[in-house]
Amino acid sequence: MSALLGAEAQVFDLLSGPAGSGDHMTAWNTLQCEWVADGEWRVLTLTVVPDAIADGRFAEETECGLAGYGGTDDDVCRLTMRTAASWTQLTLQRLPASSDGLEAIADVLRQRLSADGGPVFAAPDADDWSALTCEDLELAFASIGKEATPGYPGFAGLEAFFPSGLPDAFAAAGAHVSCGWGGDLPAQVDIQIGAGAPASSLDGWSPVDVSGADEAWSKDGEATLVAVRDDNRLVMSSGTNATAADLVSLAEAILLVAGS
Repeated sequence: MSALLGAEAQVFDLLSGPAGSGDHMTAWNTLQCEWVADGEWRVLTLTVVPDAIADGRFAEETECGLAGYGGTDDDVCRLTMRTAASWTQLTLQRLPASSDGLEAIADVLRQRLSADGGPVFAAPDADDWSALTCEDLELAFASIGKEATPGYPGFAGLEAFFPSGLPDAFAAAGAHVSCGWGGDLPAQVDIQIGAGAPASSLDGWSPVDVSGADEAWSKDGEATLVAVRDDNRLVMSSGTNATAADLVSLAEAILLVAGS
């Protein structure tokens, strides 16, 4: 990986951590890792999705000219390929955009996944949480006297860093509900089915009392809250104007909706 990125690279598990983009994806046997070149903005992201999640949503292709975080620079290439019992995507951001080297990595990954037999899939018990919709969760705002408008502002071009079709695939499988709102209390809300309590370090997080949750934590110095009930996890983040009390109130209202 370091040779492709042109520098020593650090590796990150994108699915780990209390508010990671998906411990629930780990629970559903999806792998996502990232290599970042030291001192450089060159990033390689690998995602392996089991067939039961992919469900015909992917096709083999190589795309370049996708926008990166800035939303204007055509600096991202993405390769999608069929692998053993799964689909795999490689996303490379660097300047200038080029797919050179992706095919070589793809060959190695095909061989490795073939030797391992691919991911073994067993869906967690989703209970009633997987039936939740953004419209259901929006009721929570009204119950605490907040007006919600669709759409939470985020990074332009962020979709380039997620496998094409993956959010829809997880939603259809009942593994993930992700919604965002503006208005009185701008918030991004993620329901992660099967993620359970964070297994990784909670350094920098403080326990908070949230009615209806088995456990809950807030991120020190940030408007981020994580609450767990049974095997499911609620992850919330808001703008800098949100108070801890705002997030706790909204979390409690969402947990009421989820339990109704």
